[in-house]
Amino acid sequence: SSVVPPPAAAAAAVAVATAATATRPTSELEDENRKLREAVAQAEHRNVEMARRHEATEARLRMLEEENNRDYETMLIDLTDERGEITPAARNHTTSFGSLTSVASSPPVRRTPPRPATV
Repeated sequence: SSVVPPPAAAAAAVAVATAATATRPTSELEDENRKLREAVAQAEHRNVEMARRHEATEARLRMLEEENNRDYETMLIDLTDERGEITPAARNHTTSFGSLTSVASSPPVRRTPPRPATV
């Protein structure tokens, strides 16, 4: 629960604020108000631009995930047999990642990649 100041204290605070405002020229207050509005407009513009870039990045991420999943499936088809084990030919083959000989003792490769979690 918030503390509500007594009416006299609230009135005194308003009086002090009014007195401080009254000593400043109207043109100065208008200038300050204009600057604040410009700052808010710039912040809103930056937020809109960041949201646009975020959406574009998310779209690119989804596209890359789909491409990686397709490539993963293709690689599994090319390098494994029907039981999901790396084929002897694949063990002796050198890829851009190097030789597959080191994975000869690896457990069988799963045929279906796990689906990424959606947010």
